[in-house]
Amino acid sequence: MKRNPTKRSPEGQQALDEFRDRWEWNPCWGCGEHWIPFERHHIVYRDGVKGMDDQRNLAHLCKMCHDVHHNHGIQTWHGIAVKVRLTKEDVLRLKKQYDPEHWDLAFLRLLAGPGDGRLNMEFGRGLE
Repeated sequence: MKRNPTKRSPEGQQALDEFRDRWEWNPCWGCGEHWIPFERHHIVYRDGVKGMDDQRNLAHLCKMCHDVHHNHGIQTWHGIAVKVRLTKEDVLRLKKQYDPEHWDLAFLRLLAGPGDGRLNMEFGRGLE
């Protein structure tokens, strides 16, 4: 699911570019394949929130896994059988596993804010 383009700060764009450059030639965190293109997935997405483009909030997914995550329940993707289902908690586990240098659950909870029921203090339990 493509979102409307967001005007990014220079710092935010730099963080996105650095994340892309660091992970560009690595397999997808979701399926382990080398699908192209790869996409940067925001674990917490809130328009206009400072820090949204921070590397602690990004995951490395191929286009198929990114689409699967945003469109729960799809069985095929452009005729290809989908092998994974990615919940928000799955993406958190992948972030902790593949990018421990930028793992910060407290930051993600703060970024989500108190109004996001999907990412409250219970979210990520056991991943601290």
